[in-house]
Amino acid sequence: MAIIDDVIGVFSPGWKAARLRSRALIMAYEAVKPTRTHKARRENRSADQLSKYGAVSLREQARFLDINHDLVIGVFDKLEERVIGARGIIVEPQPLRKNGEMAAELAAISAGCGLSGP
Repeated sequence: MAIIDDVIGVFSPGWKAARLRSRALIMAYEAVKPTRTHKARRENRSADQLSKYGAVSLREQARFLDINHDLVIGVFDKLEERVIGARGIIVEPQPLRKNGEMAAELAAISAGCGLSGP
């Protein structure tokens, strides 16, 4: 095959490149197919189980880096600012009555007390 590709490459380099690209795609596709000699290893745990397994380690590493590295502290601060916002989480009180409707007068009182955030 290499000899044929080299001959084609002399006359049409683009055609040779396309042939090699197609061959690489086919080989990559065949690499994931399970065969007698290549057993496909599959993950039988759910996504929740996988994330719980890795979450403890990731959380511990993130805490360590947040405490000990200035660069990471800056990255986390920017991430927090962009995800949550510069003003933080703003709580808007919505007191409910027993029937499920919002008590507007109680919400106005609590907003006047400065309980609704900055």
